[in-house]
Amino acid sequence: MRYGDLYKQALDKARAAVLDKGGPHERKRTSGNLEALDRLKAMVDELRGAGAPVIIKDIVEGEIDEQSLLLVIGDYEVPVSIDHMAINVYWRGLDKTPMVYHSLSQSRLNALAKAVVHRAVPSALSKEEKRSTPPARVIRLP
Repeated sequence: MRYGDLYKQALDKARAAVLDKGGPHERKRTSGNLEALDRLKAMVDELRGAGAPVIIKDIVEGEIDEQSLLLVIGDYEVPVSIDHMAINVYWRGLDKTPMVYHSLSQSRLNALAKAVVHRAVPSALSKEEKRSTPPARVIRLP
């Protein structure tokens, strides 16, 4: 067998593998991130059911199985990303290190819920105060 023919066969096989699979080093999509997102949504739904001013908006799926979203707590928007079953919450802004809450750990999800509640309570109180203040009255002096 000729060495040139051996090279051409190996090259053809590699080209076929690349065309069939989309790339030799493509990362596989995992369903774990979707489970983490579902757990976060369930937490937010439960908090909303109790009257907390918490919503999720702008869910965007990234290139490689990564979701990003905004967690809105009252008037405060917190960027969140979910990657490899970890919920990364950027409490201090995108340029700071996020707090990581692993979605498989119930204690970490409880810690995330406590952090959300800690921020939601003052927001709810401020909205109640705005509603409960009586309207200003005009007093005319003689």
